[in-house]
Amino acid sequence: MRVIKKSIAAILCAAMVVTLAPYGSADAAKKPKLKKKASVEVGKTVTVKVKNAKKKAKVTWKISKKSIARITKKVSKGKKASAVIEGVKEGKAKVTAVYKLGKTKKKHIIYIILQQNLVIHGIGEKILKFIENLAKQNG
Repeated sequence: MRVIKKSIAAILCAAMVVTLAPYGSADAAKKPKLKKKASVEVGKTVTVKVKNAKKKAKVTWKISKKSIARITKKVSKGKKASAVIEGVKEGKAKVTAVYKLGKTKKKHIIYIILQQNLVIHGIGEKILKFIENLAKQNG
């Protein structure tokens, strides 16, 4: 009886020790990410990067409306996967990045909003109207 109790106690102690031992790594691998939205002025550029990309991954870049925005520079391999997008005219465009690693394929989409240059188009017009009004008042 005493031997049975000791062996049960030893088995329970071993089970508790085994459950305390770490199994694999506690940190899960981070998934690749891409911003959801970006805005850029017409004539300017914005860089879009894939975060947490693996070294052996490949990224292909596509744009929905080439008349509104265009991709001027692409880096498609590894951790530095990115694209430089230039605004052509005002509107909205969708940039698609297809992330491939081995047999897995993941599609990421970012929406680009293009606006006119705010300094020239918005504030500049107000200043011109103000000057015209002053000129009319002074005769």
